Amino acid sequence: MRNKNLTGTQIECIKSLSKGRTRYEAALDAGCNERTVYKWLKKDYFSQAVNEARQACWTALLAGLGHAALGSARYLYDVVEGVQKGEGPKVKAASTLLNAAFNLTRLQEVDSIKARLADLEGGRDDLSNPNQKD
Repeated sequence: MRNKNLTGTQIECIKSLSKGRTRYEAALDAGCNERTVYKWLKKDYFSQAVNEARQACWTALLAGLGHAALGSARYLYDVVEGVQKGEGPKVKAASTLLNAAFNLTRLQEVDSIKARLADLEGGRDDLSNPNQKD
C-alpha cells in the first residue's frame, strides 16, 4: 500500500478485503459502515491498494504452498521410483498438497484476469465518451 494518505480505518479495511472477507465483514473489522467501504472501493487509489494487498497475500500463500508442493512432489517421485515405501496417508497428503497448489495457482490467475478486465472496462468508458469533460 503505497498511498500514505490512507487512514488507519482504510488500512484495516484493505487488510480485511485482501484476505477475502466480504465488504460487510471488512466494515466490521475496520469499524466503519458498509456504505463507506462501497464508496472507498469506487476510488481508484483505494481499489488499487486493495488489489496490491490481495496480490501480496497471493504471493505469500503461493510461496509457502509452493515449498510444500515441492516436498510433496519429491516424496511422490521417491515412492514411484521405489526409493521410499509409500504410506497411504502420506501419499494422500502429498497428492492433496499438489492439487491445492495447482488450484490456488489457477485461482490467482482468475483473480488477476478479473482485475485486468476491470481496468480495461474502466478505460473503455473514457474511450466511449471522447467529448466527456472531467
